[in-house]
Amino acid sequence: MNLHAEYAFNSWSAYFEGDGLAGGPGRAFDLYLGGKIPLNDYLKIKAAYRLLEGGADVASVYNFTMVHFATLGIIIHF
Repeated sequence: MNLHAEYAFNSWSAYFEGDGLAGGPGRAFDLYLGGKIPLNDYLKIKAAYRLLEGGADVASVYNFTMVHFATLGIIIHF
C-alpha cells in the first residue's frame, strides 16, 4: 500500500508519504513526514522525519528492526 499527501500553506508545504505491507510471517513500513520552505524563487529548504520498521517472525528466524532518520536538504530550481 502506498499513500502520499501534500498540503500547501501560504508559501510553504507539508507532505506525508508512506509505504507498507503486512502479511502472515512479517511486515514492513516506511513512513516519511516533511516540509518545504522557500527562501527565494530558486531555493527551498526541506526537512523531514522518516521511520522504517519491519521484520519477520518465522520458524528459522525472528528479526525486527526500527530505524529513525532526520533529513535536511536544499532544493535548487534553475
